[in-house]
Amino acid sequence: MRSPFMTFQRNIIILTTIFLILGISFSIIPQASAYGPSRNTFTMEQPATYPTLNSITNNPDLGDERNFFRVRQTGDTEWKDIIKLEPNKEYEARVIIHNSSADNLNLSAKDIRLSINMPNRENAYVTEAEVNAYLTGSNITPSKIWDNIVLKSDQRFHVAIISAQYYTNFSTEKDGGFKLGNDLFSRIGTPLGYDKLDGTIGTADKDSGYALIRFKAVMKSKIMTWFENNILNKLSTSMTGSAADDWSNTSNDI
Repeated sequence: MRSPFMTFQRNIIILTTIFLILGISFSIIPQASAYGPSRNTFTMEQPATYPTLNSITNNPDLGDERNFFRVRQTGDTEWKDIIKLEPNKEYEARVIIHNSSADNLNLSAKDIRLSINMPNRENAYVTEAEVNAYLTGSNITPSKIWDNIVLKSDQRFHVAIISAQYYTNFSTEKDGGFKLGNDLFSRIGTPLGYDKLDGTIGTADKDSGYALIRFKAVMKSKIMTWFENNILNKLSTSMTGSAADDWSNTSNDI
């Protein structure tokens, strides 16, 4: 006879396995416009005296640089912190990078890398996702900053990446920019730069840049949604009832 704990443990393992195989994932509770960490801020008139990224609060083009990660539907003019995704529509997420130290000090930011936790796993579906962009460097203060956007939909989705490019005055959108590899969507991230992706961001405004990630939403099929609602949910319920009791009587010899 299995103990109640062993029965519960077995049920949890079985349910977890089913969820992983079928690509079911739970919704993430979103938080909009959550940039961090708390850090000193500066103005265009009084910039920083040390290498730091995205810390100007009155950038004439961007406003508060701490809100450096935003999203919009392709073709729209307004950038947003939260967006509702629709089937067959394309979107673009933008990450601004600016060294906020004074130009005359020539304090380049070193080893700058960008990583983004886009929900682009093909077998993982959500209805809401908080997506974070992280910028790190070896000589910047703070050494890591972040900002987020929220993607949401009435249907479960993941995103399919169309392209990921980095643009500067040296390599503009017209020129094609720099292609960013898959490390962009990993913890290690991908290096940025100005005339090459060597991790160095100078102090002049011309050395600033932005990453542009184009993507589309892939919605879970109606068949899979029906299967989850009508089969898996009932199976989950049965495991906590008589079916679980039946399994508890199974021999525990291995």
